[in-house]
Amino acid sequence: WDHKPALDKYDGKPLSGPNDVTIDDRSGDAYVSDTGTNAIYRLPAGGSKAEVWLKSEKLDGPNGLFLDGGYKPLRINDDQTHAAFTLRVEPA
Repeated sequence: WDHKPALDKYDGKPLSGPNDVTIDDRSGDAYVSDTGTNAIYRLPAGGSKAEVWLKSEKLDGPNGLFLDGGYKPLRINDDQTHAAFTLRVEPA
C-alpha cells in the first residue's frame, strides 16, 4: 500500500494533532482540524496547497468537524473548552 498523507505539514512545520476531516460536497474541499495548533485547515479540491481556514485563540483543541445543510455551516467541537461552534462555509 503506497500512500501519502493529504496533510501532515503546513509551511514546512509538522501538524501536531490532526484528528478530523470533513468534505464539502459542493466544492470537494476538505477541512482538517489540528488540536495541537488550534487550527482548521482547508485543502482545496484538485490538490492545491492547503491553507489555514481558521486559527483563533477561542479554539482550544478543535476536534470533530461536520458540514451540514443548505448554507453549509461547519460545526466544530472543542475538546478543551467543551464548546461547540458553528461557522458558515462560503464558496471559494
